[in-house]
Amino acid sequence: MWRFIREHPGASIGIAVGGLINVGSRVNDVYSLFNAGLPAAAWEAIGANIFFVAVVVLFYQWHKSAAASRDAQSQQAAGISSPVSASPEFFPDQPALQIGSGGSLAARFANVTSASAIFVVGSKFYHAQNNVGVIKRLLLPNPEGEAIKYHAQTVKHPLTTKLIREATREAIKAGAKVRWYDHFFFNSIILADTDKPTGWMHIETVLPYSQPEKRPSYIVSKQLAPQAVAELQRVFDEIWDNAKDAPNR
Repeated sequence: MWRFIREHPGASIGIAVGGLINVGSRVNDVYSLFNAGLPAAAWEAIGANIFFVAVVVLFYQWHKSAAASRDAQSQQAAGISSPVSASPEFFPDQPALQIGSGGSLAARFANVTSASAIFVVGSKFYHAQNNVGVIKRLLLPNPEGEAIKYHAQTVKHPLTTKLIREATREAIKAGAKVRWYDHFFFNSIILADTDKPTGWMHIETVLPYSQPEKRPSYIVSKQLAPQAVAELQRVFDEIWDNAKDAPNR
């Protein structure tokens, strides 16, 4: 009860004020009420009306809260995941992402059915061998392209092209369709269940000279910004259509 009153202070205060006025109109001296300019009956009517309206509002809010709780329980029973968040989530670096988003990418995929992804490398995710089958379409840089070779030089990671090939093999083994793109992405992107109300997208900035553990990123739910999620899915599909199938070896 006290929790509900804290959640709906306006209606609760209205009930208290209305009740006090009603009680006060019966307790206070009749002559003092007349001196205030209103007869006792008028004060009683005002208090009764405030009390009645506040009760109606309170019960309406209670009905909404109960309905929302039932919906959440129904979704949980049906195995439907809730959106990542009702507001955009910004993470200044990788450690903040791990803490604020519930752990690893595999953990975030726990209730996801299907995802499309753009990875700069992706080997770490596939080496973990956890929920790797969730990604159905994967875009990776062409390891022979000049763009990714330049990026590897700026981040001082000479094994990048080798790791891309390893990630390609592991992704295909996990059942994903993989394509290589000749041009640079500038972002690592995940599009999870975008065909469902519970869908979300994760975008991580990947620039030359950037340090992986310090890359900022953000997560946006489809519930919050359906048009933005749909637009990014459209962009992914365009890139996919202009990329080439990765060799299965």
